[in-house]
Amino acid sequence: YTTLLGIFTIVVLFVGSAMTRKLGWKKSALATPLTIGVIGFIFFVCIIFPTAVAPFAALFGVSTVMIGVVLGTVGNILNKSIKYSLFDPTKEMAYIPLDDESKSKGKAAVDVVGGRFGKSGGALLQQLMIIGIGPIGVIAPYAGVCLMAIVAIWSLAVLKLSKEFSKLSQEAN
Repeated sequence: YTTLLGIFTIVVLFVGSAMTRKLGWKKSALATPLTIGVIGFIFFVCIIFPTAVAPFAALFGVSTVMIGVVLGTVGNILNKSIKYSLFDPTKEMAYIPLDDESKSKGKAAVDVVGGRFGKSGGALLQQLMIIGIGPIGVIAPYAGVCLMAIVAIWSLAVLKLSKEFSKLSQEAN
């Protein structure tokens, strides 16, 4: 897992830097939530609708659970690689057109508050679903809906930030 994560991260680093130069900040920043959304959607389809995936699994002579496990693992590797290679750099690029005080306060808010709130909020949401709804297998459809909602909100936030980023970058030039 760790070896594959390292290899994918290096590959995505090269692709990501070229992508950012060629396609711009907005498309590069959208790559992370869209990748997580697509991979997450496919994963949850496999978990929630195993009979729909069964013919595909039969082609490879594996169970639908195995397809879900492989997709989950590959998705985790790709998502982390893209996070390190695209999300983190585009997040840092968003601070470039800001003045020094805004950069400092913005980074503190995003890195300290946002990062911790995201991790603890996700864990809290999962725990509340387990307590309120039931075990992991039962909450899968609800977790899938939560993932799609978060990806949609994240994508909308990137689009809004992109407008601000472009406006501030033009004002700086």
